[in-house]
Amino acid sequence: MPEPLYHVTYYAFLAGIAEEGLQASGEYGLGQRAGAQYAQHSQGKLFLTEADGVSFWHGKLQEHAEAGSDHPYEDGLTVVVLRVLVDDEDLLEDDPLGTEDARAPAYYVVDGHIEPDEIMVWAGARGLSREEQMTGWIPVEDWHRIDPSKAWTFEEDPDFDPESGDGEEGEGVLAWSKDDYDNPLYPPDWVL
Repeated sequence: MPEPLYHVTYYAFLAGIAEEGLQASGEYGLGQRAGAQYAQHSQGKLFLTEADGVSFWHGKLQEHAEAGSDHPYEDGLTVVVLRVLVDDEDLLEDDPLGTEDARAPAYYVVDGHIEPDEIMVWAGARGLSREEQMTGWIPVEDWHRIDPSKAWTFEEDPDFDPESGDGEEGEGVLAWSKDDYDNPLYPPDWVL
C-alpha cells in the first residue's frame, strides 16, 4: 500500500474537490498569489508533499491568505489539509523547487486525477485520545462537518465605528489565524 501524500488548500475549495476530486489546473493555486517564479512553475500542476512538508505549505498558504485578503476567514481562506493515496506512482513527478522550499519531498501531477473517494480531509480532533484522533480524517465528501471558525481567534475591533461602516460581513471583528499547535484544523505530526 502506498504511503499517503498531502495537499494543502483552502476551505473554500472543498465543495468542488468533493465533487470533482483533485486535478492539475493551476487556476487557483498558490503560484498565482506568490509571484512570477511560482506562477510559472505551478501552471497546470497539482502539488503534493510528504508529511514533513505539510507545516511549510500550511504556513505558506496562511501567509498568502492573510496578505491577499482583508477578510480571509469570510473569504473561505481557512487552510485545510487533505490526505491522498496515489496508487499509480508513475503519475508523480519530483518537484525540486517545492522540495527545496519545504525541505521535504514534494511532487506534482500533470496528467492525472485523484478521485474524491481517495481524498480525506483533516476535520480536527483536539482534546481526544490518540486512538480517537485518528478519526479526525474524514472523507472529503463530508467537508461540511468542518467548522472553519475553529482555526481563527476573533476579537472585536476597538477602532470600528459602526456609523461609518457599510455593513459588510465581518466588519467590526478582527480575525487572526491560530498557530499550528493551537489550530485544531492543523493535523498533529503523529497523524500525518
